[in-house]
Amino acid sequence: VRTDITDSVREQQGFLNIMAYTFDLVGIINVYTGRMTMHTRQTVLENLPPYVADDYYSAAERFVGQYDPEDRDGSSSRFCLEHILQTLTQKPGGYDFVLPYLEENQIRYKQINILWGDGDHKMICIVRQDVTETMTAERRSKETLEQALALAEEANRAKSDFLSSMSHDIRTPMNAIMGMTTLARAHLDEREKVENCLRK
Repeated sequence: VRTDITDSVREQQGFLNIMAYTFDLVGIINVYTGRMTMHTRQTVLENLPPYVADDYYSAAERFVGQYDPEDRDGSSSRFCLEHILQTLTQKPGGYDFVLPYLEENQIRYKQINILWGDGDHKMICIVRQDVTETMTAERRSKETLEQALALAEEANRAKSDFLSSMSHDIRTPMNAIMGMTTLARAHLDEREKVENCLRK
């Protein structure tokens, strides 16, 4: 039995080590007791014990304090246990949202994934990941595409204007050429008249 427990702990630690390179933190909340166990990247990589809070609500207040100072109420409601449970009932596969986060006097963007931590729905898992670079890259890519689209539209407009202008400018001389050609063809047996039309 002890070997099985040791193997299980080792597997769990290996899983957490892999997650630590992708996520900032993983919080596991017991729905019935309100107890929260939180693994951060530091605690996992340095093999430190996780943070444990017996009262999720107190921990959540401190937790929320670092999110969007202008939307404290909105952030608080997102981390409210009742709200989480209600949303998970509607979206049993889990859900996510992104919030601005103040870190070292700099705004970062954190994606929060919330999902059931077990099949019996006794545990909730909150996973946080920094998506600042991803969002910045997406924003740059979107701006580049918007600029390319604006340039393409401008080029298309210029082409349309050119063709419209060219069509108008060329209409009169083309009519003259077609008229002289028609006259020349009508008098093929009169050499002088044909030559006159061709010269014109």
